[in-house]
Amino acid sequence: MTAAQREASAEAPSSSSRDSTAASSTETLALTVFSANSEDDAECEDGQDGATEPLLARDKTAFGADLDEEKALTAAQRPRSRWRMVLRLLGAVLIFGLLIVVSAAFIRFLVRHPHAAVPSVDLPPISDSTANSALSCTQQYLLDTSNANVGVIPFPSTLYDPVLRPRPLEHTLSTEDWPARCLEQYVASGVLCDDLNGRWKDKPPKLDVIWTWVNGSSAELMADWRNEVAADAGWRRKLRRAVQAGAAAVVKHFREHGELRYSVRSVIASLPDSSLSTIHLVVGDTPAYSPFAPPPPNAAPSANATRFAQIPRWLDLPKIELSEPASTARSLARRTALLVHPHSELFRSSQIDGDGTRAAEWRSSAVPSFNSLAIESQLPNLPSTAQTALYLNDDFFLMRNLAFTDLDSPLSGPVFRMQRDLLVGGVAPGTSTDDPDGEWKGLGYSNWLLDQRFGERKRPYLVHVAKTISMPLLREVQEVFHKELSATAEARFRGKATNEVQPLFLATMYIIERHREALLWSFLVARSDADQSGTYSVSERRALLADLGVHPADAPHFPLLSIPRPRRDTVRALAADHAKAGLLNPLETTTEFSSHDGYAFLGLEPKMPFVYPSKEWPASPLSAAPSSDPICVLDIKTCFGDDFVSLDEGEVDVSAVFKRVAFEQTQCGDCLIALLVGKSGSRGLEAFLPEEEEAAEMDEMPVVTLPGSMKTSWQEVDYSAPPGGPGTLRQKTAALIQRYSYTLGSSPSSFQSISYAGPSLSTRLDQLVHPPSDTAPPAFVALNDDIEVPSSDALRDIDRRLQAWFEETWPEKSPWEQ
Repeated sequence: MTAAQREASAEAPSSSSRDSTAASSTETLALTVFSANSEDDAECEDGQDGATEPLLARDKTAFGADLDEEKALTAAQRPRSRWRMVLRLLGAVLIFGLLIVVSAAFIRFLVRHPHAAVPSVDLPPISDSTANSALSCTQQYLLDTSNANVGVIPFPSTLYDPVLRPRPLEHTLSTEDWPARCLEQYVASGVLCDDLNGRWKDKPPKLDVIWTWVNGSSAELMADWRNEVAADAGWRRKLRRAVQAGAAAVVKHFREHGELRYSVRSVIASLPDSSLSTIHLVVGDTPAYSPFAPPPPNAAPSANATRFAQIPRWLDLPKIELSEPASTARSLARRTALLVHPHSELFRSSQIDGDGTRAAEWRSSAVPSFNSLAIESQLPNLPSTAQTALYLNDDFFLMRNLAFTDLDSPLSGPVFRMQRDLLVGGVAPGTSTDDPDGEWKGLGYSNWLLDQRFGERKRPYLVHVAKTISMPLLREVQEVFHKELSATAEARFRGKATNEVQPLFLATMYIIERHREALLWSFLVARSDADQSGTYSVSERRALLADLGVHPADAPHFPLLSIPRPRRDTVRALAADHAKAGLLNPLETTTEFSSHDGYAFLGLEPKMPFVYPSKEWPASPLSAAPSSDPICVLDIKTCFGDDFVSLDEGEVDVSAVFKRVAFEQTQCGDCLIALLVGKSGSRGLEAFLPEEEEAAEMDEMPVVTLPGSMKTSWQEVDYSAPPGGPGTLRQKTAALIQRYSYTLGSSPSSFQSISYAGPSLSTRLDQLVHPPSDTAPPAFVALNDDIEVPSSDALRDIDRRLQAWFEETWPEKSPWEQ
């Protein structure tokens, strides 16, 4: 269907479309409710107190007309239309009736099936033999085909523990299935051992897919929020002030065009079923505020309190599940399940008292959240079933077939996509001048946190498309930056916390910086402090200098050491290694850099001292001939200090030298890594590792981290302490390096800013599917609503064109749709 044909057909919507629009309009006019989706979380601010609210009506027509009216009339001039009041009253009656239906169905299960009360978090998973009789009341509600999807799932308020309970650190995908001997060999030499031949052919790695979604137009969900805003000078006055002040552009951040349904379809169409584990939908929830029936026998006094988790109305209730602490046979039997996660499940507090009251109060103050940063800060608490997750906003789409290795690899780690031409600098708390509703204030603060932990530098912006998450490492980030992430979670609206973190930027850069730290620790501590005493003896310092190619006698007055660009074969060999291990190679991703070749950001920042900026970034290690130009210059005396290079009798503190090279003089650590990568040969990281030792064979390496590495400041860590646990120091060092492995990749991507209605929008959308002959079709797409205060006609036109394009591009329903 061409754009012109779609435009003509869109003028005559189907009866079902008209019916759904009418119902939506009735609900909107009844309650004048506004909504926010998961990606869009900027808000209009009141000129006095800065309070915020979502700004999207479920029915864009009514909302656009209301805006036009706000612009044209003052509060004193605006008449109160009787027909609108009548429709609002009728809509209110309709919504109240729906709530009664939901409540009644839920209560019926509670009263008729007292055994169906939700299991506590301490109970073991339900066995197959008892699954049918032990389904919770919520699961029974979903399975009852007589219940229609009215946009909510009821669940008991006591279902989820509000207390954050620490869990042990886990293996990542790149360390879980490796015998210790194979992992050590791969890190040292870059050669895959025969034990891994075909390892993932019959049991391919899987990933979870995560969407966050909040629809604030739902009356039952937003009652709590509306009351709060109404008590604060009234939302209509705030909206009017924002429009009159020229701030209506933020409305776009809350507009919803039905993207989620098609974002889900796009993932199902692009990724093979063998790569998918669980689909996670994170949604808002709120108290039901309904006079429910008495609680089940022997229940706690608060057990009758019910909450509503909001869901899209196109979902088929019997095909989805509410995530619950206890497993059910039904969820275990499904190959790919869609689990709904209320905010109440994810938002948890470490504030512990006798009965969890403080944690529950904290959760109540933050749930539901309209701040995507706050919601993302709690994703570590998601009960994921896979170690890798693909995270999407509802306006992110996949356009082409992808392999698992387009996103992650058991050999080389998660794939990150970054922009060289957009660097993020650290901004100390309280000094930012960026718009608090935008993303750059959070980016600057996040990079400042990284500066405090890993040394100061600028870091690249993440490409605005679907992102790969390592769930074990995301939980590690939560442990390190728990205080900062909790403060972010407390801001129900973006910009209202004193300092907010950009969680995905923080987590991605954390992995890259921890890998750099692991490389430097391996050489400077594990290898060079041979007796693990915490101090360098004269002989150990001589050996370290010799490893760098420096004669000890020259060290005190050694000239600058020019480091050539390493020539490596890692990226080229990765394709053969994937085939050997039974993995399909990436279909739409060019691997540009592997962490097995060192540190990704060397040469990125143009003004770093003694480091030559690379014309290409990431710098390719596959040049046809060695370049005569150095990649960096290593100043031995500046980097290691006078005490170290003097080689006088006495001892030098290992941790102090490590901090100097790694963090105080960041260019020293970067250049040292480049030197040692070159000395390791064409593949592997042998020059970083301690000498080989005899050791008993182990089936699996323990999770290896450095003591004290959970601190938020490098000054607080004693890097001379060796890691504990079984295995040789060399094995543990190899496991530490592999834990934080990653690759940088590029894929055809498109960021589309939707600014205007009309045929040009359809033309641009068509070109995503059928691009010009000299342009590669995008594999990743983001559709960003940038429409400034549109008219109702423009919104209808945009919705019509988007809907037509969505249906043409992804006509096949996902397994969970009605």
